Amino acid sequence: MKNTIKTIALLLITNLCLAQGNFIKDSLDSYINREMKRWNLPGIAIAIVKDGKVIVSKGYGVADVSKNTPVSENTVFQIASCSKAFTGTSLRPTRALWQVKFR
Repeated sequence: MKNTIKTIALLLITNLCLAQGNFIKDSLDSYINREMKRWNLPGIAIAIVKDGKVIVSKGYGVADVSKNTPVSENTVFQIASCSKAFTGTSLRPTRALWQVKFR
């Protein structure tokens, strides 16, 4: 009985892992477009990286609403003060690794 439960659990986990690849192929575009409408975003660029390799790099919508310039994977966006959050997040593993003391 225990082996049957373990086998079923393993099959479910494997199915979930494989389903992620299908989401990227089948549902990513519709998900992005739906959320862009929901958040009223004119355009975004995304990149999905797995195991150090870029799986998807794509732009959606427009970069300049007045000129109707489409977003590509190379479009540069201004991120304003968000870079502070990126910097802080990137330093967190450093603190744990070398016990760097922050004020």
